[in-house]
Amino acid sequence: MRKRYDTPMTPYRRILSDDNIPTDMKESFGDNDQSLNLAELKRGMAKLSGKLVKMAIYG
Repeated sequence: MRKRYDTPMTPYRRILSDDNIPTDMKESFGDNDQSLNLAELKRGMAKLSGKLVKMAIYG
């Protein structure tokens, strides 16, 4: 038996390649893909996570 794997893709790319999702819905996602800065999102999540930890420890 030989296993076959899909080509690695982000969830966004999987949506775009899926034939079951209407084209107009795919187009509405297009603007978001270009405007996201993943490094900035990660820094923001780390900052908020730190705040949650401080709240949990110090109340």
